[in-house]
Amino acid sequence: MTSRAEFLGRSTEAASDLLDFLLRRMLSGRKLFCLLLLVGLSLRLTAADLKLQSATTPDGVRYGWLGAKPDRPKATVFFFGGALENNLTEPRYLEAIRELGEDFWCVTLDLPCHGQDRRPDEPGSMHGWEFRLAHGEPFVAGFVDRASHLLDYFVQSGWSDPKRVGVFGTSRGGFLALQFAAADRRIGQVAAFAPVTDLAVIEEFKTMAADPRLAQLDVRRQVEALSDRRLWVVIGNHDERVDTSRTIDFVTQLLTSAGKRGQPFDIELHVETAAGHSIAENAYVRAARWLKGEISPSVKTRTEPVNRSTEAHDAEKADKSTPR
Repeated sequence: MTSRAEFLGRSTEAASDLLDFLLRRMLSGRKLFCLLLLVGLSLRLTAADLKLQSATTPDGVRYGWLGAKPDRPKATVFFFGGALENNLTEPRYLEAIRELGEDFWCVTLDLPCHGQDRRPDEPGSMHGWEFRLAHGEPFVAGFVDRASHLLDYFVQSGWSDPKRVGVFGTSRGGFLALQFAAADRRIGQVAAFAPVTDLAVIEEFKTMAADPRLAQLDVRRQVEALSDRRLWVVIGNHDERVDTSRTIDFVTQLLTSAGKRGQPFDIELHVETAAGHSIAENAYVRAARWLKGEISPSVKTRTEPVNRSTEAHDAEKADKSTPR
């Protein structure tokens, strides 16, 4: 896979070559001069505005973002995938971020057991999730609380518009994006890419498949909380890692719940040909285009207060003392 440095380097080199060509043909007239300015701006966005930065809130929550912090409240998109350092810098994410443009602020944080959230005495990645759950730790509730705290901080700092907030989540990040949206009503849009919906089908949780604590975290338990949100979901047609049929069933239940409300709803499911646990390369750009249309200022947004007491959130906290 092309590294972030290689990706940015190639983009910058290509833009520089184009600038050299244009400079040699400056005599062509005013239109060319305008084009030159546009290319220059594009180059600046590629090299400078896509630089990953990180900081910590006064309460100790670490977060990352690209470019400069906003000088006014902006539409904000959380990216969930793995470690903070990777969530905004992989080429597929950068393509989506470029498509979203400078009117969106893209932010992230470490997922549980990824990056600096991993502890020395536990396994990493989803094995760490199983470890924490088996030891009675509500890792989903903890992550949702941190993400909501970050959004509080961004709004109070004047960086985020609380009426225009979305989430992009891939696989396990899609699982957490859906849990986050279910718990915090400020999240109006979710784009989920090959999302985990039921941890019981994941290889790392096979020893806990019959554990009721795992069942409490099934995203299908959140359909009521999510049925009034705008969702864009893509899944491969034979994804054995997260089980394509579970994703289809989740969306089907969402549509049923939304239909019972008797109100318009916006839920898209794309089942596409893909090898294994993967999706089409252009999926992130397509989702970014969808999000731009959904989150524009002209779209009615939600103003209800934050609700962090969802069924799975409370159930997981209640199970903290449950023996294995």
